[in-house]
Amino acid sequence: MASTTRAEATDDSSPTLGKKDKKKLKKLRNRVLKVQNEGERSGILTPKEWEEYRKLEDPDLTRDVGPSIRIRKRKEGINVEGAQHRDLLAWLLKQILFPEKNEAPVSKKRKREENQKETIHTVTLPPWVSIHNPGSISSITALEIHLPLSASLKLDRVESFLESSGGKGNICSTKIRTKWFQGHTPRSISDSLLYFNSKHNKKSKPENISKSIAEIVAELEGMLIQPLELEKEGYPGRVKGSKAHEYSSWTPTEKIDMATISLEDATALVEKIGFRIEEQEQDDDQLYISTDTTESSSQSDQSPRVFGMDCEMVRTSTGSELARITIVQFQSFQDGIMTTTTIMDELVKPDKAVLDYLTRHSGMTPKVLEPVTTRLSQIQVALLCFLRPNDILVGHSLENDLKATRLVHARVIDTALLFRASNKRTKFSLKHLAAYLLQKKIQAGSHCSEEDASMALELAIRRAWFGESFQVPSGDDRRSLFEGLSSARIMCAGPADWLHSHITSNANGTHALGYEGIAECKKAVLAWQSSQRKTDFIYSQWNLQNENDEKSLKELEDAVIEVIEKMSSTSILLISLQQNHHCAKKLLKQKRICKSHRATAGWSTEQEESLLDAVDDSRNGTVYWIGSATTEPSRDER
Repeated sequence: MASTTRAEATDDSSPTLGKKDKKKLKKLRNRVLKVQNEGERSGILTPKEWEEYRKLEDPDLTRDVGPSIRIRKRKEGINVEGAQHRDLLAWLLKQILFPEKNEAPVSKKRKREENQKETIHTVTLPPWVSIHNPGSISSITALEIHLPLSASLKLDRVESFLESSGGKGNICSTKIRTKWFQGHTPRSISDSLLYFNSKHNKKSKPENISKSIAEIVAELEGMLIQPLELEKEGYPGRVKGSKAHEYSSWTPTEKIDMATISLEDATALVEKIGFRIEEQEQDDDQLYISTDTTESSSQSDQSPRVFGMDCEMVRTSTGSELARITIVQFQSFQDGIMTTTTIMDELVKPDKAVLDYLTRHSGMTPKVLEPVTTRLSQIQVALLCFLRPNDILVGHSLENDLKATRLVHARVIDTALLFRASNKRTKFSLKHLAAYLLQKKIQAGSHCSEEDASMALELAIRRAWFGESFQVPSGDDRRSLFEGLSSARIMCAGPADWLHSHITSNANGTHALGYEGIAECKKAVLAWQSSQRKTDFIYSQWNLQNENDEKSLKELEDAVIEVIEKMSSTSILLISLQQNHHCAKKLLKQKRICKSHRATAGWSTEQEESLLDAVDDSRNGTVYWIGSATTEPSRDER
């Protein structure tokens, strides 16, 4: 950013001005220079005021003055969602293109009317933002930077440059920790910054709906996974010719009492009626049991019960083994509140030695499992004695829980499938579904099987109650940030596949320049920044993919610093950083291939852990908002 030493700001600096203009200049100058971060805006608020100030002020004094993005007082140290940066970006674009929209306060009624139009002009500033001199903004540049895991999210040399430049008084840099996405499906910075979700009626009004328990169950039966899809999604199925049908001499009990099931009897029973399934590994000697073993004519007339189920697993030599199981039973849904009863919540001692407790996800530790004596066979018998073939089991990615319990049950609802995106490829995490549809925060630390079982059950019950409108908008429903910006001059530079996915696939007037390398992207950004024809918005994606490549990292940092140095004092620069996204995306693609019904190779626990680690790495990032470090004048300058 070009820098000039500030001259003394006195009324004498403009001797040709009349008394009235001098008075006006003094007021404008005080507003320009006095930064206030208690509210959302301070300084010069409109382009009209900015032009007035520039005409009256000495040109040497306006050269360093411009806009800045700061964190409001008492909001320091916050961690924000990526969508809030998108809202701020959209607000700034609105300020450039439609300044009159920001000049006057908007009534609640008018704001509601504008929101219904679903345009870029309806965004509001995030609650942590304080913008100084928004009326001076002439252009915005955004750099989306993807880094390998080995590179620091701070970009140390860039941060040192910003600190030294801030000390000289010509650059204001605001650094914010950012979460780019929720759940376990990796999303890029572009997904957060370049799209809005279309408005959906997530919930119908409860007072307009009345359903009995029987009607809810009937709706749930319409959500059951069909046999062919059960097989496609990897659910365990009974092998024809197995011994499972040979034993049917008991009637299911009304409750589960683990104390009455001895390990010796349970082991003998499972050995008698258990069976192997085709996809079992050779060294996996744990037998499966099936609920249709207990089917009899006396049960067919009984109403189906509805249960939520979730398990926590640990890793042993044979793969995943059960460590905790929770089952909750649906009781009622009234006034928007679901009531349940916990039927089972048991810790289970794995049969094989534990290699990894997966504590971060399971909550299991050696101390937790050390006193446990209950074994898988006892859990199997308890389930066999309690579950009826017509009962409905609800869970999230329930095939994993059924495999862990070595249980075959035909009537299941999988919320990962029920709420998947319209493209049928994207599955949302339970955490994301709970946050978006139920406004509940779960899995803040490790997972809790009781909490997860209840959340999955509530999602299914609410879907049965409210219908298909109870759903998360998918990527197909997204609106591009560029919608409504046909009058803007926009340039986007980056890899061809990124341009196709996020820029050129949407109808807009954006200038799209395909460059794979950072050096070429930098040249394009600098050329458009300095163009005589004003560019409103520049967006560029830069990728540093090689691990431990110090030379490439230095070139990246040099390029970022050069963009900062050459930006106009009236422009805003957004730098967004994300680690390990490409690795997470690659592993997810491999998982989908392995999970395909045509796949010959399986997806291991180690691969799943690598994917989860990569997703965690890419979820959190850093954002810098860079502008002019306008400071309040000293007493001598007043």
